[in-house]
Amino acid sequence: MKNILILHTGGTIAMSEDQNGAVSPDSSNPLNQFANPFAGKLNLITEDIFNYPSPHIGPKQMLLLEKEFYVLLMKILMVLLSLTVQILLKKLLIFGFNHS
Repeated sequence: MKNILILHTGGTIAMSEDQNGAVSPDSSNPLNQFANPFAGKLNLITEDIFNYPSPHIGPKQMLLLEKEFYVLLMKILMVLLSLTVQILLKKLLIFGFNHS
Protein backbone atom coordinates (compact mmCIF):
# COMPACT_ATOMS: atom_id res chain seq x y z
CA MET A 1 0.00 0.00 0.00
CA LYS A 2 1.30 3.46 -0.86
CA ASN A 3 1.70 6.20 1.73
CA ILE A 4 0.93 9.85 1.04
CA LEU A 5 2.19 12.46 3.48
CA ILE A 6 0.19 15.68 3.80
CA LEU A 7 1.93 18.57 5.58
CA HIS A 8 -0.72 20.91 6.92
CA THR A 9 0.21 24.56 7.36
CA GLY A 10 -3.23 26.14 7.70
CA GLY A 11 -4.58 28.54 5.12
CA THR A 12 -7.92 28.33 3.35
CA ILE A 13 -8.33 24.59 3.81
CA ALA A 14 -8.20 25.07 7.60
CA MET A 15 -10.91 27.71 7.69
CA SER A 16 -14.60 27.37 8.34
CA GLU A 17 -17.55 29.62 7.72
CA ASP A 18 -19.59 31.09 10.57
CA GLN A 19 -23.30 31.99 10.53
CA ASN A 20 -22.57 35.39 8.96
CA GLY A 21 -20.47 33.96 6.13
CA ALA A 22 -17.13 35.11 7.56
CA VAL A 23 -14.28 32.62 7.45
CA SER A 24 -11.57 32.08 10.04
CA PRO A 25 -9.02 29.36 10.85
CA ASP A 26 -10.20 26.44 12.97
CA SER A 27 -8.17 25.32 15.94
CA SER A 28 -7.64 21.86 14.41
CA ASN A 29 -6.84 20.48 10.99
CA PRO A 30 -10.12 19.61 9.23
CA LEU A 31 -8.32 16.89 7.25
CA ASN A 32 -8.04 14.94 10.51
CA GLN A 33 -11.85 14.82 10.73
CA PHE A 34 -12.47 13.03 7.43
CA ALA A 35 -12.43 9.31 6.85
CA ASN A 36 -9.85 8.22 4.29
CA PRO A 37 -11.81 7.71 1.04
CA PHE A 38 -8.89 5.62 -0.28
CA ALA A 39 -8.70 3.22 2.68
CA GLY A 40 -7.15 -0.06 1.61
CA LYS A 41 -5.49 1.57 -1.41
CA LEU A 42 -3.64 4.55 0.04
CA ASN A 43 -2.49 5.38 3.53
CA LEU A 44 -2.90 9.13 4.17
CA ILE A 45 -0.59 10.54 6.84
CA THR A 46 -1.16 14.13 7.97
CA GLU A 47 1.35 16.23 9.89
CA ASP A 48 0.16 19.50 11.42
CA ILE A 49 3.13 21.87 11.12
CA PHE A 50 1.29 25.07 12.05
CA ASN A 51 -2.12 26.65 11.43
CA TYR A 52 -1.72 30.10 9.90
CA PRO A 53 -3.54 31.88 7.08
CA SER A 54 -1.25 32.25 4.05
CA PRO A 55 -0.54 36.01 4.54
CA HIS A 56 0.82 35.24 8.03
CA ILE A 57 3.46 32.79 6.83
CA GLY A 58 6.82 34.51 6.94
CA PRO A 59 10.49 33.59 7.18
CA LYS A 60 10.12 32.02 10.66
CA GLN A 61 7.39 29.63 9.44
CA MET A 62 9.27 28.85 6.23
CA LEU A 63 12.37 27.90 8.24
CA LEU A 64 10.23 25.67 10.46
CA LEU A 65 8.76 24.04 7.35
CA GLU A 66 12.25 23.54 5.90
CA LYS A 67 13.37 21.89 9.16
CA GLU A 68 10.34 19.58 9.06
CA PHE A 69 11.17 18.60 5.46
CA TYR A 70 14.72 17.67 6.48
CA VAL A 71 13.51 15.63 9.46
CA LEU A 72 11.05 13.74 7.26
CA LEU A 73 13.68 13.26 4.55
CA MET A 74 16.07 11.75 7.11
CA LYS A 75 13.34 9.37 8.32
CA ILE A 76 12.68 8.27 4.73
CA LEU A 77 16.40 7.77 4.07
CA MET A 78 16.75 5.69 7.25
CA VAL A 79 13.87 3.44 6.17
CA LEU A 80 15.40 3.04 2.70
CA LEU A 81 18.80 2.25 4.19
CA SER A 82 17.26 -0.33 6.52
CA LEU A 83 15.40 -1.98 3.64
CA THR A 84 18.55 -2.04 1.52
CA VAL A 85 20.54 -3.72 4.30
CA GLN A 86 17.76 -6.31 4.80
CA ILE A 87 17.74 -7.11 1.06
CA LEU A 88 21.54 -7.45 0.97
CA LEU A 89 21.53 -9.72 4.02
CA LYS A 90 18.86 -11.95 2.46
CA LYS A 91 20.89 -12.20 -0.75
CA LEU A 92 23.95 -13.17 1.25
CA LEU A 93 21.97 -15.89 3.00
CA ILE A 94 20.46 -17.18 -0.24
CA PHE A 95 23.63 -17.19 -2.34
CA GLY A 96 26.00 -17.96 0.49
CA PHE A 97 28.94 -16.01 1.78
CA ASN A 98 32.51 -17.00 0.90
CA HIS A 99 35.01 -16.11 3.63
CA SER A 100 38.07 -16.33 1.36
